[in-house]
Amino acid sequence: MYRRELLRGAAALPLLALPALARGGAAAQEAAPRAPRIGPPERPRVHLARVRPGDPAWPSPASWQKLNDAVGGNLTRVQPLFDPCRREGDGAACREVLANLHNPFYIGDQPSGTEVSGWLDAWTPAPSVYAIRARNTADVVAGVNFAREKQLRLVVKGTGHSYLGTSNAPDSLLIWTRGMSGVTLHEAFLGSGCEGKAAAVPAVTAEAGAMWIDLYQAVTNQAGRYVQGALLCPGWIADPADPRTAAFVEAFRREYGLDPGATEAYAYDGIRLLAFKQGSDVRLFSRNRLPQVLPAVAKAVAALPVTDAILD
Repeated sequence: MYRRELLRGAAALPLLALPALARGGAAAQEAAPRAPRIGPPERPRVHLARVRPGDPAWPSPASWQKLNDAVGGNLTRVQPLFDPCRREGDGAACREVLANLHNPFYIGDQPSGTEVSGWLDAWTPAPSVYAIRARNTADVVAGVNFAREKQLRLVVKGTGHSYLGTSNAPDSLLIWTRGMSGVTLHEAFLGSGCEGKAAAVPAVTAEAGAMWIDLYQAVTNQAGRYVQGALLCPGWIADPADPRTAAFVEAFRREYGLDPGATEAYAYDGIRLLAFKQGSDVRLFSRNRLPQVLPAVAKAVAALPVTDAILD
C-alpha cells in the first residue's frame, strides 16, 4: 500500500461516523450533563439589524417631529453635497459647491460633507437621512436615546475628519457637533477628584465641535502664554480673505511661481528669527528683516561647528 493512499484513507475515517453522530447527536446532547455556569446569567441575544427608510418600523413623521421639538428645532433633513448639481447643473447653488470643494472649512460646515472622498474598496461617503445640529449635551442625549429606541444607525461628526469613514453612514441619524465649538480658558483648572492631590494649573477646554485652530486662537491671542508664534493649518487655502495671509501667498507666487501649500504656511508662520552666520560674524533679523539684538542667541549660533549658515 502506498503511503499517500494510507493517509487519504485515515483522513476519511472521521467522516464515516458523521451519519451516526447526526442521528444520535441531539439525544446525546440532551442526556449529557451540563457544567454549572460561572459568572452573571447569560443574556439573551439581541438582533442588531438597524431600521432603514422603507422598513415598517422606520419612525413616523410624528416621531421625527417629536425629536425635532426635543432638540429645539435643530433636526434637519440632510441633502447630498452634490444634490444642487443634480437638480440644476448650471445653477448658482451648484457653482457654489464646486467653487468650495478645496475649502476644508466650507466642507466641514456642510452636514453631508466629508474631508476625504472615501477609501478604495472600504467606504464611500453617504449622507445621513436626518441630522441633529447639536448645541449642548442635552441635544446629544436626545439623539442617542432616539436612535437606540428606534434601532437606527447612529453616526457622530464634527467637521468630517474621519479617514475611516465613521462620521457618515447611509440611512442613519447624524449627531452633528460642529456648532459646539466653544473654547474656555481656565486660570486655575483642577480635575475632578484631584482636590488635595494636585495643584490647579492654567488650562483650556474645548467642546466637541471645536477645531485645533480655535484652540490656538484662544491660547495665543487671548491667553498669550501657551504657544508663541505658531499658526495651525489643518487646511490651507491659497486665496484666503485675511489680507496678511494674502500678502504671503502673493509673495510666494512671485518668488516661486506656485501656490504655497500647508508645509510652506507652517514654515512661514514658524519663522520668529533669522540668523545669518558667516565665519564668526552672526547677524539676527526678524521676519521683516529688522535687526535683532539677542546676545545669547548670537553666541549660540556663533558656536555652531559650521562656517556659513542661515537658520530660522
